[in-house]
Amino acid sequence: MILYETGQHEEGLAELAKVNQLDPDDGYGLALLGYIALLQKDWSTAQQHYLAAQALDPYNAKLAFYLGTVSLELGEHQQAQ
Repeated sequence: MILYETGQHEEGLAELAKVNQLDPDDGYGLALLGYIALLQKDWSTAQQHYLAAQALDPYNAKLAFYLGTVSLELGEHQQAQ
């Protein structure tokens, strides 16, 4: 995330993608990729990452909040509950 926040966007995204490869049971990297996509208003990519992260951590309230936010932006009001 530090790479991304210091302007090294491609490198930062690549390193975050590696998090899921190194530990496929941890959704933290996926959640951060979702957050970056959310900041870029790339709603479908954000939703994809958040859904994958939520599958690994279904009781995470923060993921549910961001997934609901993304669902609203996509016009999927039923999923935004």
